[in-house]
Amino acid sequence: MRRSVIGLVLGVTLLATAPAQAAPVRWLFSGVFDEVDRTNWADLHPDIAVGRTFELTVSFDSAQALRNKLLDPQDGSGYRYNFFNNSLGMSVKSGAVDAMFDNDVQQDIIVRDGYYAPDDPSKQVDGISFGLTDEFNDQVNGHNIDMNVSLIMRSLDLSLLTVLGDLMPTQTFDVSKLFVNQFYVCRYDHDPNNWVNGCDDYGHVLGHVTSMRALPEPSTVLLATLGLFALSLSRRRPRV
Repeated sequence: MRRSVIGLVLGVTLLATAPAQAAPVRWLFSGVFDEVDRTNWADLHPDIAVGRTFELTVSFDSAQALRNKLLDPQDGSGYRYNFFNNSLGMSVKSGAVDAMFDNDVQQDIIVRDGYYAPDDPSKQVDGISFGLTDEFNDQVNGHNIDMNVSLIMRSLDLSLLTVLGDLMPTQTFDVSKLFVNQFYVCRYDHDPNNWVNGCDDYGHVLGHVTSMRALPEPSTVLLATLGLFALSLSRRRPRV
């Protein structure tokens, strides 16, 4: 009886704790490469080619509040957030390619919640953009090069996402509703005295996402599994 009570208490505690963990949210996007420019990018893997599929994983800490809140100047009905999130990570898989991009140079997340579109102020959009720059230990034309990765998504459907309490939205959404849908990878010259646009000068990869789903965090899965195991202990009947 005592073991059953202990197992029950432990199981309920672990299951209640699992959702409350500050583990990052992870989204998995599937997509297709639309354009590949190999100019001065000799090390680009052959599996990165037009028509090839890819998987893009984006992770971030949903507990970090959105900052730099701007009210839509058009009619004051929406907001735009632009902030740095040092938990941001992005990884790409395509065939034999399995690349992880860190945020050791720069990272930012832009959230539009009914805010006007930058290319057309007459349109109000919902959207999220992720961008980071990763230090790349190589040189092209005598300069150190960094990798820049960006995912830009915007929709005219203002129910696409909801920002509550200035916190990062964590719900997945229908990517077929996006009218801006771009996944961009390119190199940048990190020399501040001799800056060049790496996307033009060093080549780039451009694709779009076709689906999206949430991935559970390993720590959450582990806590939930332990909780269920503890509950199973409480339900075992002693042998007579």
